[in-house]
Amino acid sequence: MYKNGLFGTIFLLMSWASTVAQTPPEEPKGAEDKVRFWAERLKSEDQATLLKAVEKLSRLTYKGAHSPIVTPQLTRIAELLKHDKPEVRRPVISILINFKAKEYTQQIGELLKDENDDVKQTAIGALEYFKATDYTGEIAKFLQHPNFGLRGAAVNALGSLGAKEHAEAMLKLLEDENFWVRGLTASALARYGGDYAKDIARLLKSKENDKISAIHALRSLKAKEYAAQIADLLKDEDHAVRAAALWALRELGAKEHASEIAQLLDDKNDAVRKDAQSILMAWKISPEEAIKMKSKNDQTGKETDEEVRPR
Repeated sequence: MYKNGLFGTIFLLMSWASTVAQTPPEEPKGAEDKVRFWAERLKSEDQATLLKAVEKLSRLTYKGAHSPIVTPQLTRIAELLKHDKPEVRRPVISILINFKAKEYTQQIGELLKDENDDVKQTAIGALEYFKATDYTGEIAKFLQHPNFGLRGAAVNALGSLGAKEHAEAMLKLLEDENFWVRGLTASALARYGGDYAKDIARLLKSKENDKISAIHALRSLKAKEYAAQIADLLKDEDHAVRAAALWALRELGAKEHASEIAQLLDDKNDAVRKDAQSILMAWKISPEEAIKMKSKNDQTGKETDEEVRPR
């Protein structure tokens, strides 16, 4: 009986020791300590631990990223840009962005030749973030890539980096098969000024939501000559399009379209109704006045139709 009790105690102690050994240490609370804690785990041979460390570090931001304490950790992190798994390489780029580690721009630039499209797309975003204008030529090569994610990332980066020398190639993406790419292209070209307003305005007739990007782009360009076309979109079936058109007309100061805006005071979408009311109030136009304007416009239009109707 004594032996059984002794063996039982030994077994329990061994189990407890094993449990303690397997229990991972808790994440510290301090910013520097967190970086050091997870960077230390980048040495792990266990893939699950390594991926967790990368994931944790990709979410951390630390203002003192270049302090003597953190810099050695960044060096260790950057080494993983050469890791054999793309699911490690990609978040490592995000970590370097989060820690504003611009000194690793060259290593990130090398990933434009990576075999994985997701890694390349993240690298393009990082080069845009670090204002790496030396890479615009390499980035422009992705404008014709079969992967729409890479085309979109490339055109967005070129617009952000002010690479107007690639505008002609970018213009072709206004005809892209993917509406997301077309929208990004409109936004990118708008950063180059009003020279491309006419090209951007073509998207206002799109059947997809790239027209929202076109509305925003023309608004940023103060292209009031397209106010009438934007006002036509107040009747769009998508409330997001109607809302975008409303605010564009406000910023363009297109009070001549107050009557169309007044029609949205009865819109089925609550946010659109409130926006329409807010805009009319900002212009000091009462709903009654706007409706009168519409009645007058409708009558004028009717008279014009009668004048041109064959007799």
